[in-house]
Amino acid sequence: HMRAITPGDTGKLKGSISAKQEGDVWTVGPRNVKYAGFVEHGTSRSPAQPYVAPTIAWAKQQGPKRLSKKIEGVIEGDK
Repeated sequence: HMRAITPGDTGKLKGSISAKQEGDVWTVGPRNVKYAGFVEHGTSRSPAQPYVAPTIAWAKQQGPKRLSKKIEGVIEGDK
């Protein structure tokens, strides 16, 4: 979802978005792009173009539904 709504001309920011696991914790977001925060929050010369905050809101709403469907599929698949 985050990649789909990330703005950009070169694709560098969109291409930098990845998932990373450390133990039981997963993080998703841009990696090694110094201007990522400026795009999200804007600057005095450039308006904000949020892509992280809308993805978090989407995940909070859709995540439980998608997880529930995945669990139902696994349970049904075990019959």
